[in-house]
Amino acid sequence: MSSVERAFTSDEVTRFTSVSRRRLAHWLDKGVLSADVDEARGRGRARLCSFANLVEVRVALWLRAHVSVQLLREVVAALRRRGLAYPLAEVSAAVVDGPIRSRVPVLMADGSWEEPLTGQIVMELVVPVGQLSAFK
Repeated sequence: MSSVERAFTSDEVTRFTSVSRRRLAHWLDKGVLSADVDEARGRGRARLCSFANLVEVRVALWLRAHVSVQLLREVVAALRRRGLAYPLAEVSAAVVDGPIRSRVPVLMADGSWEEPLTGQIVMELVVPVGQLSAFK
């Protein structure tokens, strides 16, 4: 792990991000998030998080309001397999509601939008609104 300027305890994470202790513990246990400073393996040790982990918690809270924990976990796992250390802090994400299941396309480092579970490229279209008035 790289050097960390400041480590945050679980109590600080809950206070700064408004995540409940129970939800934070669940996400850490299920691998949705990680406490990269100290995972607290063993009795009597506190989990310690970096600032990037705090950002991930806030993004996870926003995404969880729109998608299931299962989909959130799958997206994070897919991004980690691509080598992202802090998946939810390193990409921009969107939620696209589908007829059966929502999708979470992310903005990759190369500037392309991609659906991380399938690898499908998401096209960006810009429609010049001024030209639409000609079709009235």
